[in-house]
Amino acid sequence: MLKFKYLKLIFVVLLIGVFGHLFAQKVVLDTTQMLVGDQIGITFSISPKVGNEILFPEFDGTLIDGIEIISANPLDTAKNGDLQQKYVITSFEDSVFNIAPFAFIIDNDTTLTNPLILKVSYLQPDSLLMARIDTTQAIPLLDIKPQIQTPWTFKEFWDLYGNYVLISLLILALIAVAIYFYIRHKRNKPVEVKPIPKIPPHVTALEKLSVLKEKRLWQQDRYKDYHSELTEILRTYLEERFSIPAMEYTADQILQSVQRTPMPVEAKQKLHNIFPLADLVKFAKLVPLAHENDLSLQHAFEFIELTKPETPKSDLNTAESEPINDEKPILS
Repeated sequence: MLKFKYLKLIFVVLLIGVFGHLFAQKVVLDTTQMLVGDQIGITFSISPKVGNEILFPEFDGTLIDGIEIISANPLDTAKNGDLQQKYVITSFEDSVFNIAPFAFIIDNDTTLTNPLILKVSYLQPDSLLMARIDTTQAIPLLDIKPQIQTPWTFKEFWDLYGNYVLISLLILALIAVAIYFYIRHKRNKPVEVKPIPKIPPHVTALEKLSVLKEKRLWQQDRYKDYHSELTEILRTYLEERFSIPAMEYTADQILQSVQRTPMPVEAKQKLHNIFPLADLVKFAKLVPLAHENDLSLQHAFEFIELTKPETPKSDLNTAESEPINDEKPILS
């Protein structure tokens, strides 16, 4: 008899050791029944004495299929010294969930928790609740409210009728154009485009020479500027009057082209007096005498007068009625 008691005691000690190891990790639900959409807690706990390195189960938004995780509390220490982590879960399925054991990793070994059962159901009103509902009171039916009248905005009007407005404007524009051309055709008055009269090259050149004279450049010892502008006026005149590319030619090339161009010999001699002196002033820094500066300008005036196109007879008849000014430009 005494021997049997000792054996029973040893068996109990062994069971405590075995189950103490098995349930060193566990998972607990706040309740095993809940309504659809309710939120309850599930707590994972384990004794820190079971190993040196302990890894809790990890989840990605769901506990199992049909049960969602709302939030997770950080790892904490319970009053009894166990490590624990709590999750808030919910479900929207009317079902009974058999929750399989979860795995803890303890020193690279896998240890499972206890399984769980969770029942999720819709609210089923009992007879007491139904008795408290007063079904004799009828809910009054109200008339449908009329639509609220608000003023139109430009955007609302344009969204509805903008295309019609554009089409109407286009049609009106086409009608206006058609009426305009019909009236023009009926009156037989074609549109006359008056050409802008082109100023003759000799008129422009004479005006520029007069402006150059008024600048009095050589009197200010600006000899290079004076002769450069003088030859520039003559180059432009030669291009427009005789189609000689004088703006691209050197002075020698200009004089050679002039020799082949039909114009008075006296006019050619005028250019021979102007361009060589201008090159010496511009490139050899020659300081010409005062009368040489005046003479170059006078030769330029005379060259243009000698080579300008002849005035038609109709213009001469008009000019006879006007006073003739034979006054020559005064050089200073």
